[in-house]
Amino acid sequence: MPRMRFIQAINLALVEEMERDPRTILIGEDVEASIFGDTRGLLDRFGADRVRNTPISEQTLTGMAVGAAACGRRVILHMMFSNFIYTGFDAIANQMAKLRLMSGGQVALPITVIASYGGGRSTAAQHSDTPFSLLMN
Repeated sequence: MPRMRFIQAINLALVEEMERDPRTILIGEDVEASIFGDTRGLLDRFGADRVRNTPISEQTLTGMAVGAAACGRRVILHMMFSNFIYTGFDAIANQMAKLRLMSGGQVALPITVIASYGGGRSTAAQHSDTPFSLLMN
């Protein structure tokens, strides 16, 4: 296995998954610009039908992910900063986590949520939380 930076490994994993399954889509804020480098080149490689740059609205993003997954897509939801999970938490807690059970297993929601987290990058208090303990159970 080649040595690479963690951000490059994330990008490689996204490329491999999107090549493996044409139903996989990536949605998120600034995924086109790839400010962290994790989504670099994906729009050019897979096109705007599969790489969706969205406006800043985490409630819309999480709802969009649920809807796309319920319709047969495999969704990679890029939340940019993990703090943004809080504003999209209604769909995460009440749809993503429950719809499979609520539908008796008829609806699967293959959604992967990715987000950067932690301090040390001068991104202010609203971009530095680590809320993953909310999502562990």
